[in-house]
Amino acid sequence: RPVLDTQTSPSAPMASQTPGAQPILSVKMDSAIVLSGLLATLKLGKGQNVFFLVREEGITFVVEDFRNVQASMLVPRALFQDFSYRLNEVIEFKVVLSALVECLNLFGPTDTRTMLELSLPASREKLVLTLTNGSVLTLVELRILDSDGTADLQFNALPILNKVIMRSDTLKEVLSELDWSNDAMVLLLSPDDPFFRISTVGPSASFQIDFPKDADVFEHFSCTQTQQTTYKLRFLQPCLKALAAASKTQVRVNQQGMLNLRHMVVVEHHQLNVFIDFFIACSDLDSDDEDV
Repeated sequence: RPVLDTQTSPSAPMASQTPGAQPILSVKMDSAIVLSGLLATLKLGKGQNVFFLVREEGITFVVEDFRNVQASMLVPRALFQDFSYRLNEVIEFKVVLSALVECLNLFGPTDTRTMLELSLPASREKLVLTLTNGSVLTLVELRILDSDGTADLQFNALPILNKVIMRSDTLKEVLSELDWSNDAMVLLLSPDDPFFRISTVGPSASFQIDFPKDADVFEHFSCTQTQQTTYKLRFLQPCLKALAAASKTQVRVNQQGMLNLRHMVVVEHHQLNVFIDFFIACSDLDSDDEDV
């Protein structure tokens, strides 16, 4: 089971997990639901794990669905009230995503009073969550899972042919209008008319919408050549939750046709931006690409 132990007691100073040993990672946030809300946008499906990659700039969280979709998010260290880790040491590990989010929401998904401390003991066997809500302190331990690391998609290793920055609410509205019974969506980006087109074609219905490059929806429009790529709708659907939380989205396509949706989410009360990236492989509908 992912949850090893849960203890609830009146609030008291936290004892060291191992006498004389300092954790290799210790971070604190004044509201657990800030992190739970951000992590919820990374969910790609059921039974998935989340990778932690700790660096000086903060913690990067990565969720993958084979090599078809990768979602990643850097939570900057400025969002933490305390951020300490062992220097000159690689700190990378993974836990079950749903278990982590469930623990963060232990006092309810709308409770803003629950303070959070995350720590990783030197043994690296468990991730310790300390949740403090008023006079109640709850300690939860999540098992660290074996990890082979994350896939290196090398998105930026190839030229980025086309890039636009647009309003997230408009993109979400467009994607929500798609006929999700169809298999795929076609994205066309071009320096010439029709500039930006999203379309689907299916046995029961078809959908197409075009935007001129000077439309108010775009903050930035930079396309160097006409590029038409196809993506499985089931890989795009998990992006909708992040779109709902974002204010603007950058759409990029590299030379190989891989799509990058970078959502900018403003964290209220902190005046900080968090960027959530989705990388989606293009689909060859004439081949079986289930687990490519």
